[in-house]
Amino acid sequence: EVMPKQEYIELPEIKDEDLADIIDTEVIEQGTSNVKVKFRVHNPSAEQITNISIENINVRILSQEYNEGISDVIVELYDPIKYISEYNVQSITVKGAYNTEYTREYEQGEKIVKADLYKEIHNVQDWKNINTSLTENYMLMTDLNFINEGNTIQINNTFTGKINGNNHKISNLNLTNAWLINNLQGTIENLYVENFNFEKGTSYAEMGLIRYAQDATINNVHIKGAKLESKVNVNLYAGTLLGQAGGGNVIITNSSAAEVEIVQDVNEIVSQNRIGGLVGTFNGSRIENCYTQDINLNLGNAIETAIGGIVGYVDKGDITNCYAEGKIEAVGTRVGGITGNNSYTEQITVTNCYSYVEIINTEEYVGGIIGKDPDGYDNATNTHNNLSIGNIYTGKQTENIGRIVSNYTDRANNYAYENQKINGYITEEELGAIPLSYEDLCKTTTYTNTIQLGEAYDYSQVGEGILPKLYNTQGTELLPNQEDIKIEQTEEIVINNVTSEKTDANTIEALIEISNPQEKEIVDIEVDDMEVTITKNNTENGKTYIEIKATPTRFYDSYKVSKIIYKENGEEKEQETSARIEEQFYKELYSYEDWQGIEEGTYQNYKLMNDIDFTGRDNIKSNVTMSRLESNGSTLKNIEINLRGDYSGLIREIRTNLDGVNFENIKVTGTNSYVGVIGKSTAEVKNIKFKDIIVTSSYDQIGSIGKQEIGKVENIELENITITGKNYVGSLIGYSLSNIVGIQATNITIQGSGERIGGIVGSNSNPGTINNTQIQDSNITGTGNYVGGIVGYYSSNDTNNIINLKSINNKIQSEGERTGGVIGFFQPHNLVTAEYFEVNDCEIIGKSNLGGIIGYRKFKPS
Repeated sequence: EVMPKQEYIELPEIKDEDLADIIDTEVIEQGTSNVKVKFRVHNPSAEQITNISIENINVRILSQEYNEGISDVIVELYDPIKYISEYNVQSITVKGAYNTEYTREYEQGEKIVKADLYKEIHNVQDWKNINTSLTENYMLMTDLNFINEGNTIQINNTFTGKINGNNHKISNLNLTNAWLINNLQGTIENLYVENFNFEKGTSYAEMGLIRYAQDATINNVHIKGAKLESKVNVNLYAGTLLGQAGGGNVIITNSSAAEVEIVQDVNEIVSQNRIGGLVGTFNGSRIENCYTQDINLNLGNAIETAIGGIVGYVDKGDITNCYAEGKIEAVGTRVGGITGNNSYTEQITVTNCYSYVEIINTEEYVGGIIGKDPDGYDNATNTHNNLSIGNIYTGKQTENIGRIVSNYTDRANNYAYENQKINGYITEEELGAIPLSYEDLCKTTTYTNTIQLGEAYDYSQVGEGILPKLYNTQGTELLPNQEDIKIEQTEEIVINNVTSEKTDANTIEALIEISNPQEKEIVDIEVDDMEVTITKNNTENGKTYIEIKATPTRFYDSYKVSKIIYKENGEEKEQETSARIEEQFYKELYSYEDWQGIEEGTYQNYKLMNDIDFTGRDNIKSNVTMSRLESNGSTLKNIEINLRGDYSGLIREIRTNLDGVNFENIKVTGTNSYVGVIGKSTAEVKNIKFKDIIVTSSYDQIGSIGKQEIGKVENIELENITITGKNYVGSLIGYSLSNIVGIQATNITIQGSGERIGGIVGSNSNPGTINNTQIQDSNITGTGNYVGGIVGYYSSNDTNNIINLKSINNKIQSEGERTGGVIGFFQPHNLVTAEYFEVNDCEIIGKSNLGGIIGYRKFKPS
């Protein structure tokens, strides 16, 4: 009998630790469409693994071996539904005692097998089929010739998979307003590209093999033979490999571009150029062990420029173990052998690089390694262990030229070739670099111990005067397509000196002294933008002395002797050169017709000789560009213009000097940002009067001057000014990066539908000095934050002064926060002396943070 009152005793509940569980996986054999993987399985009951289920691929168990609670299971993954890099394990099934099966299921993403499987590309049609599934992986199995295919080879939308070129070559790419890859958010690697042509004729900004990349990897991609040409007046973000790396992590390694030409074939001035030999612009990215060789960047005029041998514009990121060789000819600021312009938002590293790029430019901020670092951020760029060799020329009279960085000369451990020419001449000035002789550059220890370029380079040929070649990141192989780059010692014919003098307002006489050791027959001299007549030509003792008479065809601060033509064995030859003639000329403006005759697409010097009244005139020439506009008090008046596009005004941009000119009764209506009587200024602005001015736009950076960079602004009168815009709005300047002194403003009306609204300046950043400035009888209104009687938003990293500011009988009102009688928002990062403020009879209205002088002060001592 069964004993009474026996309760049922259940077996213990099975717990996870008692069941089979995948610990990790290891790929042991890789194919394109199948892969062998070893699974390590926690198997405390020594059960037989009967099945492993993986999403998007078939699984076959080949073997399994048990030892001390662990089973090593070898499986084959084959016939994938999707060719991807991560496969999600769905379940594992085991068979225990009494042939009972138990299946353990996994959540999505809990267990992953990482293995790259690829769809094979055997022909052009296979390549085109990438567009049918942009998330999968593809591998080239042969070289592809895209001749006559045109834009049909473009990967149209966002690609998130992998393309492995398998070290094969694609050739003869002829693209028009299209890219090989439109948007890369995956990986492209091990690919050779040969004969790549890109023609741009639409409004898209980017040019390059890849238009845009974000959260992407580009490794071991090499382009040889490329021409990128823009024929349309639009912003340009161009790089042979990549137009723009966006706000995500983009890693570019072991890649190159050789035999490259990037051309901008337009007559108009575009708003913005960000152009690099490899990448146009990048943000939050890393470029390592990459090079450009035999590049030729020939670029036109742009309001904002950033041009570099590797990258045009860098927002944040690192560039290390890179070199560039070739030539850059540009019209614009911020040009460098490695990068053109580095932003101040994050630290940027440029190390272990060299540049043998000849730079010929017309404007300032030209550097052998970096065109421009941000003002006031001396530590923003970590620039060291670099070498600059190529000649540097700028047509502008400026101190912002350097062998390493144009606007800083105290970067540590940077070097330059002592025979490097600056503005056409060899100089003993260090200009931010320690000089090295040709003999120095023929020693391995110079690169390894002095410059400390590191182990990324091969120095085996430096004894022959050949610059180091670059290894891959593993240090095992030289990157392909590298030709010998031989350091040039001296040219046969060299200009030693040029002396000149004006004989009248439009003529110079000059003596050009030329080193000519073989006494070759020099038959002619060319000077850009001048008509030249040789009046005397004499050769003796290895030198040639040429006297010329010249008249300008354009009106600049200096002129470049660009060619020496000579005869050798009866054959006429040319020697390119870049010697500067320091003479200044002006075109005089007397009438409406003179104004209408201002040459578009150039930055020349002009003198306003008397008042010009535009009353009753139609089609007034606007958006003109100038280097200088100077006068003794003459006036441009009675003008009404309607403008489209960024950087718009009667004067679109002025770059060097604006002095003694009055602007009266001018109405400007714009449809974009940077709008004013003057759209943008990088000039010294002084002794100017703005009277009866109306500027209206629904966008940002609106004022009598939309944006002011670099130059000092001094002794300005503002009377009866009405400015309407969105953000960064002020009667004098919408957005300023300049020192401002001696401003008198009366009867000002400012209406801003956004923030950073000021009676005189909307926003003023580094260097940020504002002295001896007064505004009275005015109304300043903003719907957002940061509204001030004089400045809406002030931020500076310099140690400077803000002294003697007066705000009298003004109404300053905001619907937002941080509103002040003088300054709405005050953010000094270093010691700023702020004293002698006067605020009288002002009404200050806002949501919160109101101050008679300052609405809100933030950060360090002031």
